[in-house]
Amino acid sequence: MRYSLTLAIPLFLVVTGATAQDTLVIHFDLNSSLIRPADTAQLDSLVRTQDVISGKRQNMLSVTIAGHADSTAGDRYNDSLSLLRAQTTQRYLLSKGLPAALIKSIDGYGRRRPRDPQDPALNRRVEIIVIRNNPSPPVPPPMSKEEQEHTLQQAFSDTAHLAGKNIILRNVNFYGDRHIPLPEAYLELRQLLTVMRQHPRMVIQIQGYVCCMRDDLDGRDADIPTQPLSVQRAKFVYDFLVEQGIAKSRLSYKGFGAGNKIYPLERTEEEKRANRRVEIKVITP
Repeated sequence: MRYSLTLAIPLFLVVTGATAQDTLVIHFDLNSSLIRPADTAQLDSLVRTQDVISGKRQNMLSVTIAGHADSTAGDRYNDSLSLLRAQTTQRYLLSKGLPAALIKSIDGYGRRRPRDPQDPALNRRVEIIVIRNNPSPPVPPPMSKEEQEHTLQQAFSDTAHLAGKNIILRNVNFYGDRHIPLPEAYLELRQLLTVMRQHPRMVIQIQGYVCCMRDDLDGRDADIPTQPLSVQRAKFVYDFLVEQGIAKSRLSYKGFGAGNKIYPLERTEEEKRANRRVEIKVITP
């Protein structure tokens, strides 16, 4: 059973950060330079994450595309094939709106840089290396008196019956493919902080979700590529509460990928956004 509270008071996002590097890897079939359908979603996500189509180019600084091959043929063949894979990837990214000026180099390394000498399939690949500004978590402005009066307490008013139940934080939604929340999330995060302070014995689990995938899959975090996206979204809320003084012993976090969607069909962008969310499970009221 779920409870929800919808709020819509806009705030502003302030970000700063240092340069960071991300690497996206896609794989190819034997003797092929065709991009697999399953990998087009990753490439689309890369372009969409940087918001280049709208012209903002958000935080992407440069892109390097490196093609590779396995060792089942000679150097001349593999050099040509690996470069062709890189060029195919370049053309696809450009067709999706990536500005050509961002692509700094395209190379084919043949079989000379294997990723796994024991598994040829892992060596038939293209690596897309992105240099970008890595934003730090936004710093929210102070809570106003008006915000304090409009609280999440309504959903937590009957704590005796909340054990084991989930509460959807409706306005804690996220940029696509990122664990950074949309600006309006901070109002509800501060309200959650108030609830945790008013109920000092309450223990919660913070649950993160993604959209636009099969229920058994998770997303790729464009900010921290090595971590599942749903986990990082939950951890963002966890870190926010800890930084504000809530004891770690009262908090845990977990990612549930694309499971348990609010809108299973995701027909509109609004429904996709709603599925990119965090829920609170009350362990101890």
